[in-house]
Amino acid sequence: MANGATLKEAGELAGYATPQNRYDAMKRLADRIGPLMDRLGLTEEYIVKSLKEAMQANRTELAQYKGEFTDIAEVPDNPTRIKAIEAAARIRRMFPEREVEDGDKSTVAVQIITNVKLDKP
Repeated sequence: MANGATLKEAGELAGYATPQNRYDAMKRLADRIGPLMDRLGLTEEYIVKSLKEAMQANRTELAQYKGEFTDIAEVPDNPTRIKAIEAAARIRRMFPEREVEDGDKSTVAVQIITNVKLDKP
């Protein structure tokens, strides 16, 4: 996945044949990585605070005239702010899920109730 592969491709390369196998492997990894991150200080609270700081990121701009610096200004670092906002939105699941890959289909049970009498308004 780090090299641009999809979850399906990465799972197949790692030897996981089915979507369930890939899901189980990712779940095992997530179960192990969380405690490790906590031990290293990358707690959920730290990550959220860091995202908040990134949403207020600035960068320094230097102005020159005839090769000499004439002014310095702190300006919003909009690319960093946007990335932080997008990351926070993904964490909050504000974006739709990614498209389902071929073979990674889900089943949804639907119950249909018949013979229901409704009162007329």
